[in-house]
Amino acid sequence: GDYSDDMPLPAITSAPVLLDPGEQVNPAVTSRNLLNNINGIGYSIRSGEFRLVEWIKDDLVNARDLYRYDGARVERVNLADEADYQVIVSQLSNAMRLEPSSRVIPDLFNSAPAGAPAGPELPDIRISVEDGMATLRWPSMANSPCRVMSSTDLAGFTEAAGSRQSGSFTLPVDQPREFFLVEAETNRPPDFEQPVLQGFHAEEGTPLVASLAGWARDPEAGAITWSKLTGPAWLSVGEDGALSGSPTSANLGANFFRMKASDPQGASATVLLEIQVE
Repeated sequence: GDYSDDMPLPAITSAPVLLDPGEQVNPAVTSRNLLNNINGIGYSIRSGEFRLVEWIKDDLVNARDLYRYDGARVERVNLADEADYQVIVSQLSNAMRLEPSSRVIPDLFNSAPAGAPAGPELPDIRISVEDGMATLRWPSMANSPCRVMSSTDLAGFTEAAGSRQSGSFTLPVDQPREFFLVEAETNRPPDFEQPVLQGFHAEEGTPLVASLAGWARDPEAGAITWSKLTGPAWLSVGEDGALSGSPTSANLGANFFRMKASDPQGASATVLLEIQVE
């Protein structure tokens, strides 16, 4: 960037890199465009696959450009207003203001970064760091488990180990800089082995010993809870799917029951159960 003599740049030593070739350095670079246009002076941050430019005048961001590099260095398509790239714009915009050099550039430092896009795709994340551990907190979302995604250069996100939960997540700080994204997953209802559960038999006057365990599967690998909605009164079902009851002569033949299977987040689906009484 371009700075006057009274705007010193913070020094960053390269000794760790010289002493250890495996040492990481900041993967993003911030620069200042001296070309003054109608929208102000341009400030940009380049990180791996993307470059964000913010045009700032009088502490206000008047325009943003986001370019993605796919092997060619020519910046042809501005993606800043594309819905699929709002997360990237927000991440880079905030990262640019965290650079030490931004503190000596008043118009950049005093301007507001791009906000996070609205909606469950990116909850509002709060981060605190203590004793080498970073804790992320975000609003819990009913019926929607979350996973924490991380990246060091925004070129691609990977899931942090053990991150599937809702509300908070703690992980070690082991990178010089890291970006985080909390994704809300769509909670799918249980699936059934068959559209109608068949193959169950009971004998008149004899207690039934059977179970619905294994006849439904939760796509998110959660435990299934069963309940009975409709059907003859002689049959009972436990939360674990255990079937019990003794049919009478009035129940001879095919008996049909409507059963509900629910997952831990509350998503549910119903299925028809057929029991042949002999």
